[in-house]
Amino acid sequence: MKKIILIAVVASIVMAGVACSKRATVINNDNVVVNNGPYLLPLTPGNQWIYIDSVFDSTGKATEIYADTATLTNQKVVLASNPTIPFYGMYNPNGWFGARSLFAIESSNTYIYQMDSVSKTPYIFYKLSSSDNNLLGTSTDASNPACITNFAQYGFATPKLVNGYSCTRNVASSKNCKNVITQAAAYYVCANVGIVRLEGYVINKASPTQDLYLQFSQTLQKFIPK
Repeated sequence: MKKIILIAVVASIVMAGVACSKRATVINNDNVVVNNGPYLLPLTPGNQWIYIDSVFDSTGKATEIYADTATLTNQKVVLASNPTIPFYGMYNPNGWFGARSLFAIESSNTYIYQMDSVSKTPYIFYKLSSSDNNLLGTSTDASNPACITNFAQYGFATPKLVNGYSCTRNVASSKNCKNVITQAAAYYVCANVGIVRLEGYVINKASPTQDLYLQFSQTLQKFIPK
């Protein structure tokens, strides 16, 4: 098995109604987009997404490139707090999502929710936006009161072509108590296809300006619906 490097999830905008006590959450509901079109993420068990994954060092050199498959499984979980939103298992052991993640689509087809496992709190992985650079939500992690971490998630409505797919994207970031962005991620979604590309950025500790660099990417090559 090839070794890959994954950053921690930074899009920690917790699903309404199930937020944990250590994290305060604000979700921006201004300019809500109603999507009556194709599903943002097709949730039919057996669907497969074939990706190419790349790992980079701080100079931008690719240290690993390999094929990767994500498969929607028959696992179905319904939370008592949100019984109308079923979650489905996503098996991606060598990629971003891992072997235990679950996904759901909110009834308005506006949000993609994710759980890192059945024991974890759901959060908003992706949300449609009505404009570019639109603040979708914020949250804080006060598990270390001496250094509170702040999260922010932004949406972009202007389509961007990614490997032949027309996508919109969300960008999430994590900022420490010194006001330094330490991690960031970008998620590209194409309706009726799903998640087309993921990008993970981390801080370059060798840089005097503490710049971020692209550490990991996962890019869709082919969607195989069941």
